[in-house]
Amino acid sequence: MKKAIVTFLMLLSVSLMACSEKSMGHSQSTNRSNPSPVPSQQHDYVPQDKFDFNKMMYTEQGTCGDKSGIYFKYLLTEDTMVGKSDRGNDLLAEVRVVLTPDRKFVAQYKEKEIESYTANGYTHKRNKARIVSGYWTIDNHTLILGDLLKINARMEEGRVKATATFLRDVVTSGVAGMTVKGAMVWSTSSGTKSYREVCPKAENQLGNFSAFASRSELESIKMSSLQLMQGQQFQAGSFYVNGLQLFLHKNGDFHLLIIGVDMTDPNYQLKHYVVEDSYWERTSSNKLNFYVGGLLKKANGGAQLCITKDLWHVAPKGEILDFPMQGRCIDLEFRASNYNLDDLTSNYR
Repeated sequence: MKKAIVTFLMLLSVSLMACSEKSMGHSQSTNRSNPSPVPSQQHDYVPQDKFDFNKMMYTEQGTCGDKSGIYFKYLLTEDTMVGKSDRGNDLLAEVRVVLTPDRKFVAQYKEKEIESYTANGYTHKRNKARIVSGYWTIDNHTLILGDLLKINARMEEGRVKATATFLRDVVTSGVAGMTVKGAMVWSTSSGTKSYREVCPKAENQLGNFSAFASRSELESIKMSSLQLMQGQQFQAGSFYVNGLQLFLHKNGDFHLLIIGVDMTDPNYQLKHYVVEDSYWERTSSNKLNFYVGGLLKKANGGAQLCITKDLWHVAPKGEILDFPMQGRCIDLEFRASNYNLDDLTSNYR
């Protein structure tokens, strides 16, 4: 009789433990944002000593074009001091990381040269950016992004917080080994793509101008541009211009660069000047509009830039350099540029 009672109690204990485990598994899975079905023999929850990296996947919320807009969720690291520029200014870096369930990642690393600190933050003149993509893996509860970053994450007050360690230098040397803080954020910026690319419309797509795009691969900083015909020169105010390059970027930006000599400079030094950095809009199949003018696609494969406003450039010490260009139309041809993306991020060289 005692043996039968003991056997019954043991069976009851095992049954209660099984029910308890199933209950725990169900309770934990309801806290996950996107639970997926699993076989009944496995637990549908993440142990407390592990982080569910599904919580770090890229998300879009809202509808393109609606008044409420569309928001994007991705990992953003805090500004971190990574060194000094050639001019002695602080260099701050941030990283925006987009992770997708297919084990791919895209990261935008950006360095900012600080011009001055203000009560609300800072102003900066120069950006250097790199796009890095690849595959992510998980090793011993740590997320590894190719050869770029290793990330540890946790939940803190209902929000994903992370620490990321650089595995290599990206632009400035000495970044490898640095650890930065980060968090998942909701933003109207889409992290590694422009809003125009995420919410495309006819006017913000290059269309027939796609052949003039500055870069074919986002990870490369080498570029091509629409340029003055070889040997063509002109004068703009005190500047003798022997080069002009228009860089059209797929994300909706453009840079207009003038290369020339200021005839008031006793050294007659050849320099380049970024005289416009803004957005383009396609108003017809063969026309792009800018704030300072427009670009017409020509039948011979080139283009004509017509400038409707005078151009100017701010020198490092705040001096305004004028380039009287209003009313000038210039024929351009597309070819490889001797400038790269980093040259366009500084307004003086």
